[in-house]
Amino acid sequence: TTERKQSREILLLILKTVKFLARQGLALRGASKECGEVDGNFMQILSLFSDSKPELLRWMERRRDKYISAEIQNELLKIMALRVLRTIAANIGERRFTIMADETTDCRTIEQCVILIRWVDEH
Repeated sequence: TTERKQSREILLLILKTVKFLARQGLALRGASKECGEVDGNFMQILSLFSDSKPELLRWMERRRDKYISAEIQNELLKIMALRVLRTIAANIGERRFTIMADETTDCRTIEQCVILIRWVDEH
């Protein structure tokens, strides 16, 4: 039970880290594709937390790929994005709204897209 509680706490810390990086618009991973890389923001923040939370460091060493892989990070981001979309849809309800989208290609030929949803609030 203590191990289960500790795993929950660490998972919450991982979720908070992903949420923080997403809200700030920062990349989770660096240029390397290797799992558990240390140059990405995600791993750097977890490493910083492990300085004051030694159980996090032990947990990451014991279960190297559990909840920290790129696939898990992407899944967490998708779940968070779906929650945001549901919240927006609930706020819009039956009101009139507009959707604006704009796309551009950056200097590395990577497409960037922004979607803006506007609606009139009741108040």
